[in-house]
Amino acid sequence: MVTLTLVLEGNPSVSWVIPNGISPRFGRDPVANDVILHDPTVSRSHARLESRGGDWFVIDGGSRKGTFVNGSRVEGEKSIRSGDVLEIGPYVLLLDLEAEALPQSIPGSAERTQRLELERCPRCGALALDFQNCMRCGAPLSSPN
Repeated sequence: MVTLTLVLEGNPSVSWVIPNGISPRFGRDPVANDVILHDPTVSRSHARLESRGGDWFVIDGGSRKGTFVNGSRVEGEKSIRSGDVLEIGPYVLLLDLEAEALPQSIPGSAERTQRLELERCPRCGALALDFQNCMRCGAPLSSPN
């Protein structure tokens, strides 16, 4: 089971719980994708997640702008794990690959909000999750309060 949480302006916005056996596809095309991302920087068929032998992978669909995991561009495919940050165009998705089946996802819970505090890198504008340096360009992030 996979939970994807969309982060907007540093806050969790919506979560999707994806059952085992489904390889979600991401992109602009509402017919070809499971998660529709409406932005011109997102390709029609941008990327997909796939499970093989208990491991998960993100596969870039040949997008022009790229798919990023923890700030690094995906070349072809890349293995992923819980806690990884997936960026597709301007969208930031947090991955929970060990999610248990829940009757309903509660995206706005206080526990999840505290765990998912993000800040923007002052140099490149990438979003970072609880790191001292930007994972994309290496610039130092502000120190915790």
